[in-house]
Amino acid sequence: MKKHILYNLYGTFYVAKVRFLAEQMPLDDAVQKAVTECIQENILADFLRKNQAEVIAMSIFEYDKVEEEKKLRKAEFDAGVEQGLKQASTDTALRLLKTGKFDAKEIAKLCNLSIEEVNQLNNQK
Repeated sequence: MKKHILYNLYGTFYVAKVRFLAEQMPLDDAVQKAVTECIQENILADFLRKNQAEVIAMSIFEYDKVEEEKKLRKAEFDAGVEQGLKQASTDTALRLLKTGKFDAKEIAKLCNLSIEEVNQLNNQK
């Protein structure tokens, strides 16, 4: 049990090193340097010596995968925000049209929509 906890703790140190170094240098170099430093500091040294090539390859692959997933989530979030803003503009335009107090040009300007979009909404109401 204690050995398992130590491996998890040492693994956390290794990952932290990779992340820290990756901010300062290319990922390949950061992983190589993290492995070298961990061996020098006796952090998972035996394991890293025996499996160095595999650890480096997997670290780069996994780190790239995590970064790509972060980029994908951000893109999806941004698209959702954009869609939400468009829906809010459309809903507001519909409410303004129903009041009868604003013309299409005013509503388009207020809601950041084209006059064509406002006219389509006006035909739907």
